[in-house]
Amino acid sequence: MATRAQVLALLDSVIGAFTEYISVQLLEKRLGMIAEAVQEGTAGARLKIAKGLTAAGVIGAATVARRSRVGAALTGASLLAGSGFARFGLFGGGWPRRRTRSTPSSRSGARRRAAERVPGLSSP
Repeated sequence: MATRAQVLALLDSVIGAFTEYISVQLLEKRLGMIAEAVQEGTAGARLKIAKGLTAAGVIGAATVARRSRVGAALTGASLLAGSGFARFGLFGGGWPRRRTRSTPSSRSGARRRAAERVPGLSSP
């Protein structure tokens, strides 16, 4: 029979993982133009790994962690690694966006500068 502390630890890990999953989903949905950088490349791979590790941690917490210490340690490590991958995936997704800054204002500025170089052309 599980003790009160074990039940509370299980509930805490499940609620924490669920909250993290929902917050990452909401963040990906609200990013707008930046969403591509987070969903593709290294950042996207990290987020996929994070989702898998978090799901494995929740399943392990619900099944294996109550019966053995090794299972509890592996479950905790999986949840911790999933959380780290999620944070570094979101953090890493912002760097490509900074390097390749292409917004409507910068594109119109580039057109204006190109028109100034060619005599007889005016900007639209």
